[in-house]
Amino acid sequence: MIYVTSDLHGCYDKFMRLLKMIGLKADDTLYILGDLVDRGPENADTVIAAASRKNIRVLMGNHDYLASLMIQKFCMDDGPEDPETLRAKAPELWDIREMWLSDGGEATRAEIMRQPRQVRDVIRRFLGRQPVFEEITVNGQTYHLSHSVPGREKLLDTEHWDLSDFLFGRPEYDKVYFPDKILVTGHTPTGLIDEASAGRIWKKNNHIAVDCGAVFGGPLGCICLDTGEEFYAE
Repeated sequence: MIYVTSDLHGCYDKFMRLLKMIGLKADDTLYILGDLVDRGPENADTVIAAASRKNIRVLMGNHDYLASLMIQKFCMDDGPEDPETLRAKAPELWDIREMWLSDGGEATRAEIMRQPRQVRDVIRRFLGRQPVFEEITVNGQTYHLSHSVPGREKLLDTEHWDLSDFLFGRPEYDKVYFPDKILVTGHTPTGLIDEASAGRIWKKNNHIAVDCGAVFGGPLGCICLDTGEEFYAE
């Protein structure tokens, strides 16, 4: 069976409940469409749990990308964390660091700094080396999996794709991008696509949106692509 979830954001307990709920077997695959970290309470445990299972495939999200970069530049050295010392490490990234911290990165930073340096590096490398999209076929149906996608015209213009398109893109959910391919994404909580779908997986126009807002109090949503069955870990 092929399962898809997204946007764990350090919600380790919900992640563990989801794994138990779906009964992930050795020959199953669970895709996580990015954003393992930031905002939530247990970011390090969430990354390690995903990294340690061979049948879990993680795609990169915008929070994973930024966390990996910020850990590399600002969190690998032990010692004083005074602002001037930190700024001197990578002054060109200081404003991005401040943005990351204010957008949920502080939870990850604090947790990372409590880990041994070797564990920090494992987390950094895992978050930074994941692919940004994957296309798979299940029961004859093709699915494009990624954290996000850009608008329809940009996605169809394959020669001008950029990394940010699949990390920060804003899908046009009201448009069918491909008549024979289904886009499966996270990034945007489903309640922002349609208020009536808050906390539930949204499906329309050959889109499946699986970010149910777990870190904002919603469930961690998951869909089985083989059967269409939906799972919600509260």
